Amino acid sequence: MIIDDQLSPSDLRPALERFWKLSGDKIDLMLKEYDPAQGSPVFTVNGKYSTRGWTEWTEGFYYGSAFLQFDATGEERHAKEAQRLTLERMASHVSHIGVHDHGFNNLSTYGNWLRLQHEGRLPADQIDFCELAVKLSGAIQASRYAPTHDGGGYIYSFNGPQSLFVDTIRSCRIVMVAHKLGHPLMGENDEAISLLGRALEHIESTARYSVFYGEGRDSYDEWGRTAHESVFNPNDGRFRCPNSQQGYSGFTTWTRGLAWAMVGFPEQLEFLETLSDADLEPFGGRTKWKDMMLKAARATCDWFIKNTPTDGIPYWDGGAPGLTKMGDYLNQPADPFNYHEPVDSSAATSAPIPKTASVTTKPVSPRCAPSSPTRISASIRPTTVSSCTRSITSRMAGTIFPKVKRSPATKPACGVTTTSANSPSTFPVSSTTNPTTPSSAALRIKAARISP
Repeated sequence: MIIDDQLSPSDLRPALERFWKLSGDKIDLMLKEYDPAQGSPVFTVNGKYSTRGWTEWTEGFYYGSAFLQFDATGEERHAKEAQRLTLERMASHVSHIGVHDHGFNNLSTYGNWLRLQHEGRLPADQIDFCELAVKLSGAIQASRYAPTHDGGGYIYSFNGPQSLFVDTIRSCRIVMVAHKLGHPLMGENDEAISLLGRALEHIESTARYSVFYGEGRDSYDEWGRTAHESVFNPNDGRFRCPNSQQGYSGFTTWTRGLAWAMVGFPEQLEFLETLSDADLEPFGGRTKWKDMMLKAARATCDWFIKNTPTDGIPYWDGGAPGLTKMGDYLNQPADPFNYHEPVDSSAATSAPIPKTASVTTKPVSPRCAPSSPTRISASIRPTTVSSCTRSITSRMAGTIFPKVKRSPATKPACGVTTTSANSPSTFPVSSTTNPTTPSSAALRIKAARISP
């Protein structure tokens, strides 16, 4: 992937204006023509969204996109529809004990709704309702817990207690926000289990077992590669092997799973800034968590840069066998019409433009910086986060709870102005769950950071 550090944030304005118009039109079409009763929209058939009987893990993206559209444009019809559909359709996701997707579904809906009320964008008459939904969702998600032999643990996937998915780092968001709302997970004998502790344990397990660094146990492997699934012995919690449900294999990198890690670790770094040193001291202290998350974020972002075509749109798996037939595919734009392997624009839109990558040394505006069709901007500012790119987790924390002050705040680097000063972060409107992803523009659109 080509790095361009000469781009200006204002260059993004035309692409953003086109994007919000396109996404608004698509949301309107879905509200008009798609029947939610048939299931969550997952993929297209002849240009129309269809469902796939699985876990309905994309339903919150659909309604969350309408919340985001209102947030960016002020179009009230989208907020009204998002509220209506959240009330009608999302309760079962809050109480769902069988999935690892609570952050995707419930923070996209109840979380955005709660944030918009606290920001004064929507009437503040459903705050208690949304808070209750987030508290319950976070605790139920944290209850899907399996211990590891080294004293840690993880939130297990819908495959069962043996399974850690790299995706699930994105659901740590709702566990963290539930903690910030003062909620614990209540266990046997009225044991109050810290949601902060549960989330941190999962983050550590993900960094240790889902991300590879080419050192120690994995000295044979690549810096920054990820495995979609890490498999453990459920009897003693020992790591057994990498695996993949959606990638090519456990020894290759499914790029959307990689993208979840690329955005998941930085957004948790952002969230650390809302916690006091006293909050983190029982769990090993701030330095431990900051260093660990920063290493994982840098590694995954570096892998993406090294293994992605020049336009920033990766193929679906870095080890997909057909790539060997495509010549020098990394030194040209991704080809969605090739005969060998599909591109994955959802991975491009989900991944942040990596501010933590160690490829460039000249700081520029990070994820909010635009990119041309064949160039992408990056920066290494590992300890600062522009407020224009804050994740929904830290943005909610900053809105609802006082932010801990330890050092002077960094001014936003993003010069793009929309109705809202900050672009919230849930699943992207321009992803596999919404038909607004022209592949040649995916990175420019993604730079607006409306992704998860």
